[in-house]
Amino acid sequence: MEKYLNDLTQALLKVEREKYIDVIGINTNDNLYQQNAENAFTAELFHQFRVIMEMTENRNYYRNLVLHFDINKERLRGRPDIVLHFAQNNQDDQRMYVEVKTTPSPNLNEDLRKLFYAVATGNSGLNYCSGVLIVGRSNYITTVTNIKNYLQTNRKSGSPLLKKLFLFHFTSDIIPAYTFQSFTTL
Repeated sequence: MEKYLNDLTQALLKVEREKYIDVIGINTNDNLYQQNAENAFTAELFHQFRVIMEMTENRNYYRNLVLHFDINKERLRGRPDIVLHFAQNNQDDQRMYVEVKTTPSPNLNEDLRKLFYAVATGNSGLNYCSGVLIVGRSNYITTVTNIKNYLQTNRKSGSPLLKKLFLFHFTSDIIPAYTFQSFTTL
């Protein structure tokens, strides 16, 4: 596995549970509402990954690479949650494209579409080496079933791009459980 995927895993393990559970907020009308934790989780993941990148022993590996959080990708018509690449306008060294879902019953179709486009090569994609789908607080079997349904419905079950895509699944239990695997093993 590539170093940046190992480092992403280490960063994920450092994100505290409080960052991926929904919290109750109070709006301007003094009404309570539930805030989705996805942005807080993604921001903390970005921070933890950045700390790893800046460690003395990692500086050479990450030299000239940029970590971006929630940037606009015009060609994608969407916003990836995190990307690691050489530069936004240079497709020569696109390393990692990350989509995050922290809701209990996420719809993954749009995220999967973006991930496949991100790792596709040539004019049909963005040329990223790896795409990572991070899913938390949902049932693992349901998540895998949803991914398999997407692959089958969109005729991607045998795609060579599957080896470039990874799932990181976690629960929000008191003692969190983590799974990191290639899409080829789903």
